[in-house]
Amino acid sequence: MADSTQPPFSFDEVPPPKRPSRRAVILGAVGAGLGVAALGGAGYAAYQAFRPDDVPGVPGDEGAPPQEVVLLPGVPEPVQSFGPNGTHWPSLTPWITGDVDTEVEVECTWAAIAEAITTALTTAGPSDTIRILVAPGELAGGGAGASSTPVMQDVGSLDRENRVLVYPRDGYGTVTTANSWRMLRVNGVTVAGIVTTGGFLVSGCSGSAFARIRVDAAYNVHGADGVEYTENVEVVEVVVPEAQLRDEDVTSLRTPTKGDGSLRYVRRVACYTAPGYKAKDSNAHTDTIQMSGQGDNYYGDFTSVDCIDFASTNTAFQIGSAPNVRYEHCLVVGGDVVHRVFPLPDGADPGGNFAASNGPGADKGCSAVDSIFIGAIGASSWAEVTDSTVGYEGTSAPTEGEWTIDPSILEWSADDVHERSPQVTDEYLATIWA
Repeated sequence: MADSTQPPFSFDEVPPPKRPSRRAVILGAVGAGLGVAALGGAGYAAYQAFRPDDVPGVPGDEGAPPQEVVLLPGVPEPVQSFGPNGTHWPSLTPWITGDVDTEVEVECTWAAIAEAITTALTTAGPSDTIRILVAPGELAGGGAGASSTPVMQDVGSLDRENRVLVYPRDGYGTVTTANSWRMLRVNGVTVAGIVTTGGFLVSGCSGSAFARIRVDAAYNVHGADGVEYTENVEVVEVVVPEAQLRDEDVTSLRTPTKGDGSLRYVRRVACYTAPGYKAKDSNAHTDTIQMSGQGDNYYGDFTSVDCIDFASTNTAFQIGSAPNVRYEHCLVVGGDVVHRVFPLPDGADPGGNFAASNGPGADKGCSAVDSIFIGAIGASSWAEVTDSTVGYEGTSAPTEGEWTIDPSILEWSADDVHERSPQVTDEYLATIWA
């Protein structure tokens, strides 16, 4: 793990909240539990905040600002990267070791996890930290479609100062899933460290985070019918390691296909998303990250930080008409460079755009800081660009700032990409997430 005593950025700290000393013990409350520990620990350390000072409202309201991005004590400071390096962690989430107010060990079932969360929340104060540790094993999965039966539903709370952590007791790699999974209205919970067969979909999961998850196929964050605003969702060091023959998007940020429910304030941090290649002669529209909404549902305010994303057959980012799409130190790999890193698999359509970004966004809806875009982005409109590079002359000019034009990035080899972002092999992930 990287030395967290020398952070690469300037970090502001806020004092920990004051509350009476407390040692919580839960006895016999979790029928499926294997044990309970009560430990001390509290406080906050802020490292970044995007919250406007003059915006009223509380979470869930139309005018509510995004939640502040705050690291709890004991969490390593993030080290800048393109993709995962083991130092990024969801905000407002206890670290995997160290003191917490309540620690619960449970069997490897979704029912045991849900019961442990619910029971812990009945006794914990709003600022108490909670860690749920899952015994080694394989979790069931009911599929990751919009109508799939959720593995957890209506669990958690939005009336807390931090998230409940769910993590493998014996570390990354010891808890897997039998197949894809979906969660519905799981609020204020961080699910981390699970090796996922297939993919996952989280619907209406406001205030939750998903981290250190390796998936074979896809990861998706959606709004949910009846949830006015699904918001403040973090996806941190989630990895799709290999290219796949795929006639649908690899990742989607979208409102529900039926019903009312908006989606906003989603942060992707240090993710690695390999491309999807549509099948030969397929009419599919295959994007790596697609942002979309139906009806009058709002979708927008999506931020990517320290991510590397590879263009699929159509594009890496399909942003539609989303406002406030922001890239902070990201590497978006499109054009011919994609094929040098991930050669076309057998059966893939040889055509395609392999653009870096497509879709205009709403009213100059994009901004970029310290980012690199390999491939076309001309269809997108830009409000502000700072210290960011593209490969083509004539790229859409931003309202503020300017692009650095460097055609040499269009000639990068696979080694050039790997020098900036290591290959995410199982061995690499096991090392950085140990």
